[in-house]
Amino acid sequence: MTPIQISGLAGQWVAAIACMIGIVVVLHGVGIEMKYKADRGFKWVTAGALLIAIASFVFAIATKFLGF
Repeated sequence: MTPIQISGLAGQWVAAIACMIGIVVVLHGVGIEMKYKADRGFKWVTAGALLIAIASFVFAIATKFLGF
């Protein structure tokens, strides 16, 4: 494997892990928001985790389509 293929493969795995962590944070955050009627700051954390999960998913799929 070439260094760029190794980098793409590692990036794909890291993005997939970040996506999974983001999904867990979002689900846990929504549960806390519903249970404790969270304030605006915590809602921004949950929204940010959702954006990270979506971006990581797109990155993982993009590197997969490149053939790595």
